[in-house]
Amino acid sequence: MQMTDVCVRCVRDKHLSRVPADALEDKAAAYRARVNALLAFRGKRSAPEIVWQIENAYREAFGSTRDFTEIKHYYNRKMLGMEEAMWQEIRKTPDPVKRAMQYAVMGNFIDFSAQKDVEESTLDSLLLRSEEIALPADVMQAFRQALEKASSLVYLTDNCGEIVTDKILIRALQAQYPRLAVTALVRGAPVANDATREDAEETGLCQVCTVAENGNGIAGTVPDRLSPEARCCLQGADVILSKGQGNYETLCGEGFPVFYLFMCKCAMFTQRFAVPLYTAVFTGEGI
Repeated sequence: MQMTDVCVRCVRDKHLSRVPADALEDKAAAYRARVNALLAFRGKRSAPEIVWQIENAYREAFGSTRDFTEIKHYYNRKMLGMEEAMWQEIRKTPDPVKRAMQYAVMGNFIDFSAQKDVEESTLDSLLLRSEEIALPADVMQAFRQALEKASSLVYLTDNCGEIVTDKILIRALQAQYPRLAVTALVRGAPVANDATREDAEETGLCQVCTVAENGNGIAGTVPDRLSPEARCCLQGADVILSKGQGNYETLCGEGFPVFYLFMCKCAMFTQRFAVPLYTAVFTGEGI
């Protein structure tokens, strides 16, 4: 999905403001010029791909970027501590898949790329109110019909912590559709607080389904940037369930059988879907 003017301004302001106070002026000037050039000649590339290039430029100019290791461990442990209670509740509901999806989309709040910070009190409140989330009946029906016919599902993960709610949803899908082979695709390199294989191992996702890496550190799923194995995985999927804004931005309109589940956390998405901040969206290609 091509960047909008709103998105361009947001990315420019965010990344130009990151110049270290003690940076040499020639390096700072070169970095600013590179950011402006990438945004000026972005073409049809999505925001996650451009940001990935900006991050590379930052590392070349100033060294390492922010380390999210401890944040990722913290939110993985936090959500693991809630997993059993969520799972037991889900099992008792008339529609476990829908209930698991409500938890999973609220987990998408744990996003340090789209937000300056993640307020735990807001996360806790969203999870407590997750049962109130309305998922469009027509999209749910199309999703169920697709799963009834499918033998394989690729699940595109997004963030740390959230990956626990992804794990719960995958368990619910496996219980409802026992013949469905599920592969979870994680990032192939660290990027912000996005989920990698390390997070999949820490949260036990590797014990629930096949986990594969996408071959890069972009905060999304750019088909042309995927490893051959990840591209083959995506192309061979009967159904794809995509979590998060970044995966939507990079896959929308690319012709894959995708259903998107995410929370609107920035102006570009609230404007695109004409909804308030923190609204859950469930949609699909051609729906």
